[in-house]
Amino acid sequence: MPVDGFFDWKAIKGQRAKQPYAIAMKDGSPFGIGGIWENWKEPSFGEGMPPVGYLRWLSEEQDPRDQMRPFPSKTMRMWPISTRVNNDDPSILDEIELATEAA
Repeated sequence: MPVDGFFDWKAIKGQRAKQPYAIAMKDGSPFGIGGIWENWKEPSFGEGMPPVGYLRWLSEEQDPRDQMRPFPSKTMRMWPISTRVNNDDPSILDEIELATEAA
């Protein structure tokens, strides 16, 4: 899937809550990530969505496993963000300052 960033959560030692982080390219450019394949039918007309690009991934000439390899992390950036991550608000991407643990 082409994306310009994604979120992931990191466990916080001694707490139930997890801290969300945004992850993106340092230069802001888009990149590709793997996705989960699921068959789904549109309830209003009972058909699946058009399978654009399936042939490339399913052809015998192109094994998708050939494209599965780690991406160099030095070109990426990760920063802590608000726990409001699931809200539809662009400010959730603003970097926040993490609270430091008391000694």
